[in-house]
Amino acid sequence: MSHSVKMILFVIVGCTISLTCQARAVGPEDAISSSSPLPLADFAAAVNSTIAEYVVNLLDGLPEQLQRGNSELNIPIMDPMQLNRFNYTLNNAPIGFAMDIKFNNVVVSGLSRYQVESALADPNITDKVQLKFTIPSIKMNGRYSMSGNLFAVFPLISTGEFDLISNNLILSGEGVLGMEDNGLQMVELNLKSNEAKTKTNFRENGPQQGQFSGVASELLGALGPQIFQTATPLIQQQFTNSIKTWLNTRLAEVSITDTLGLLGALVPK
Repeated sequence: MSHSVKMILFVIVGCTISLTCQARAVGPEDAISSSSPLPLADFAAAVNSTIAEYVVNLLDGLPEQLQRGNSELNIPIMDPMQLNRFNYTLNNAPIGFAMDIKFNNVVVSGLSRYQVESALADPNITDKVQLKFTIPSIKMNGRYSMSGNLFAVFPLISTGEFDLISNNLILSGEGVLGMEDNGLQMVELNLKSNEAKTKTNFRENGPQQGQFSGVASELLGALGPQIFQTATPLIQQQFTNSIKTWLNTRLAEVSITDTLGLLGALVPK
């Protein structure tokens, strides 16, 4: 992207922030004033210092959307989120365990309690915003069915219910801003997760088989973090899509015509 295009996008971001803050009745101390032109350096500093609060403001209504869903925006109910099913396979036979675990009727709760830790924009790369979210606690529960063996000889079969609780899951990454027909939009958003601390509880309440089947719940408990990491991309994808959809809906509230109307007042002469 050329420097001139970056400059235009940077100014448009600032204008959009100003208009959106004004539309939401944010006090004059929180918005970029359009009463007089700002020197470019001051304008850049103003945009960068405002961007974190701006993103937080835009995401204000998202927790309710995650709890209720919004069919018009194609945002599904995500708290609680129906994950349905996923599999986890471990195979280090013949020297250890071989397991195929199927998880179904999985429900995930806690996503709407996310916190925006940071939102940073670099004036030298004005089309990109670094975002970081923390979800204090995610609970996943449902049913499991495991089949496998010990040392490729002794069968292991276990079914029952499970709970996984993951604390302080961090989703961080980069969003890319661009101009679309309906104005400024986040055209890309890519978030990745950390390996959060996970507590597990597996309760056998179905058929078991083999003299070692009684230790199956302990084995499954030890695999809790890996099992949660297997499911995390499924959660992460829907969470990311919902954030992007909601941000773009809010950004579209300010038309490109209104945005460009402020350029004369804000662009340094």
